[in-house]
Amino acid sequence: MKRSMQEERPRQRPEIFQAYGLGLAFVAMCMLVGFNITHSFDWWGQTLFQPLVSPLLDSVAFFLTLLGESHFTGLLALGLAWRWRQRRGRQGLGPLLLFVGVGIEIVLKFVLVHPGPPVQFSHKLHLPFFLSFSAPLLLHFSTPYSFPSGHLLRTTFLAILLAEEYPRWRVLSWGVIVIAAFTRVYCNTHWSSDVIGGLLLGWTLALAAIAWLRQGESASEGRGQNCIRDGASPNPTAPRSRFASSDR
Repeated sequence: MKRSMQEERPRQRPEIFQAYGLGLAFVAMCMLVGFNITHSFDWWGQTLFQPLVSPLLDSVAFFLTLLGESHFTGLLALGLAWRWRQRRGRQGLGPLLLFVGVGIEIVLKFVLVHPGPPVQFSHKLHLPFFLSFSAPLLLHFSTPYSFPSGHLLRTTFLAILLAEEYPRWRVLSWGVIVIAAFTRVYCNTHWSSDVIGGLLLGWTLALAAIAWLRQGESASEGRGQNCIRDGASPNPTAPRSRFASSDR
């Protein structure tokens, strides 16, 4: 009886402990930024990347900026939530946590005093003909402060979720995150501390969504095993998970 009760008790997923740790790291980063402890590090980051200016990097930075815009990433999160909801129930709504992160981002950009990089580090982007016509797609939502980077928040969140769904994309996903982090500082839109803050927040929420998803899958598997152990048949009308093994 005790063993049965222990088996039915939901186990904590490792992702939730990782999310707790990253969340604490994000809070610590907020405190460092709030007390202006990151000033020297931020200034060093801007001076390090500015000599690397080139037309190729301008194009890459603009393209990733376009992909990380809120309307594109928001639509992708809604599409993932709709698709996963059909296959996995309410646990499939994890991608909607992106909008929780955007809410946290907006609040901090109005509350946490941290002005963006000065104009002296800016440079004009030299873009090819076809990319210059995409400039109107960039949204300009003015906020008084720059912490954390919304682009890194959204890019990190979605890249980690997609890497979880498609493990073959894991290296590509982290490559996109690293390049996007570089371009935020390269374009002089954010300090390095803003980028780290966006990365930590997006990573935290992504792991929370993955933990919620896997908890639902574990609960479904546990119910199926209990039905088999008790001699009962699972509900034949219930949709089968795409991870279920074939009967053949």
